[in-house]
Amino acid sequence: MLQAIWDAKSGPNFMKVTMTKGEERQKAFEVLKEGLSFFEKHLGTSETPFFGGEQPRFLDYSIWPWFELIELFLTDDDVKLQEAEFPRVFAWQAAMFDRPEVKICACELSVWTKYVASARAGNPDSDIGLDDSD
Repeated sequence: MLQAIWDAKSGPNFMKVTMTKGEERQKAFEVLKEGLSFFEKHLGTSETPFFGGEQPRFLDYSIWPWFELIELFLTDDDVKLQEAEFPRVFAWQAAMFDRPEVKICACELSVWTKYVASARAGNPDSDIGLDDSD
């Protein structure tokens, strides 16, 4: 169920918040937060650090890359996620980033910044970061 909520509400709206402006951006942000509220509630009722329980499982790993990008996507005041609103989701994010396998796979924020700039310019460059000259 949570994966379906992510696929319908949260995941698609991360990019909409980044790539749109004005009212469309605000609507996408509200739908994103609506989806995240289900995740917040689940973490509260399960009382475990991960959606998979005491250890991360498929859902944890499938959504964590989006949370790697929160600093890039959701930093403007009008679309900033508030830790006070989603304390369990933020705690989950910290727990995920503390995992060795996540640290190994994490991408530098500077690489993501360049990619998003290329996408906003209408020419997404998915090869950014493959060599040292980027």
